[in-house]
Amino acid sequence: MGSAVRVVGGWAADKWGGINALSAIFGVIIICMIAAGFNIGIVGTTIIFMICFAALGAGNGALFQLVPLRWPLTTAVAGSMIGEIGALGGSFLPNAMGISQGKTGSFFWGFMSFAILAVIAFIVLRIAQRKWTKVWVEKGGRAKIKIQDVEFEIHTHVPDLVKTHEREIHGEKYAYRTIIYPVGNSELGEKAREQAAYLSKTTGSKIILLYVDEKFHTTGVLATDSPEWETVRQNWIATGKEMLISEAKKLKDMGATNLEVVFGQGDVAHEIVTLAKERAAELIILASHVSSPVGKLLMGSRTHNIFKESPCPILRIVR
Repeated sequence: MGSAVRVVGGWAADKWGGINALSAIFGVIIICMIAAGFNIGIVGTTIIFMICFAALGAGNGALFQLVPLRWPLTTAVAGSMIGEIGALGGSFLPNAMGISQGKTGSFFWGFMSFAILAVIAFIVLRIAQRKWTKVWVEKGGRAKIKIQDVEFEIHTHVPDLVKTHEREIHGEKYAYRTIIYPVGNSELGEKAREQAAYLSKTTGSKIILLYVDEKFHTTGVLATDSPEWETVRQNWIATGKEMLISEAKKLKDMGATNLEVVFGQGDVAHEIVTLAKERAAELIILASHVSSPVGKLLMGSRTHNIFKESPCPILRIVR
């Protein structure tokens, strides 16, 4: 019964939101457990059990509607961990029933203990969802889409379709005219921003801000054509564009006005190098993550690929 209704729980979560669906399901489970604790006959108890098992199965489906929204890149790992925790929880009810029967001669307190556990889970859900709906999910448990009015035009980068420009150096003095500045979550992003703004103001060069969404690229094998997956993908795109707009505003406030904002998808290193070649960039500014002294002498595979393929010098911010 529970496995069969799991699909219904997922459907309800998609339609009304995982948080709303789980809240309703917890209500059904609590009522059923309390009712099952009373002596209402074999037929009535059987019917209550069937309803409760169906609700538990639907709750499983509703729960796993939320998992890919919270952990989009590690859905399989998160799902496995949640399944293991569920298996441990499954040992609670038979033990509670045995203890209740042994101590009181009735299963009443076994059912009540499960109802109390469901009440606690319901309260935790309602408290936690206040934070969830501010960060990674919409009200009720639907996929979160951020829409923001922008003052910068965001260009979508399509590599290999634009002819690569040959670099030309006019005069004896080499000057920066185009700087590629990839935007990310580096702890040194503020220092990289300061360098980008300084170079743009002193040389008059254009800063091309680039954000590369690699989530869809790295999860391609998990992608489907379902509306839910498309919603998740659009959420990633919206988040990336929001980050680009925020960075552009900060640079503008620092006096850098010659800006271009570009959004790319795919492998980060390939997108950076390809854009640098297409725009005949004279410099790439890379903000590394804060690392140990030994780590500063080394670089990750992504940074190494950029250094290996870059058509221009790279300013790497390491501290």
